Amino acid sequence: YDQGTVYLNGEKLTIKNCLDAIEKGIAMVPEDRKDQGLVLKNSVGFNLTLSNLNRLMKNKVFVSDKKRQEIIDKYIKDLRIKTSSPDIEV
Repeated sequence: YDQGTVYLNGEKLTIKNCLDAIEKGIAMVPEDRKDQGLVLKNSVGFNLTLSNLNRLMKNKVFVSDKKRQEIIDKYIKDLRIKTSSPDIEV
């Protein structure tokens, strides 16, 4: 499908682009999550921060390590991700 209507808590949402959807708490879960939902050969932390790259930018060039770690820690806690380290390969 390439079009439709999205409702969240009974309210119709207008979504302008991917970033807008993410900011409204919407994400895509692919049919084959194991094959399409992760960037394999990369770390847990890398995968957790992909959808937050805009929040990690510092001076539009460098990624803020402090913000990156805060996002990783939050997702690991909130999503109850079991990992020995966020640096471990998926």
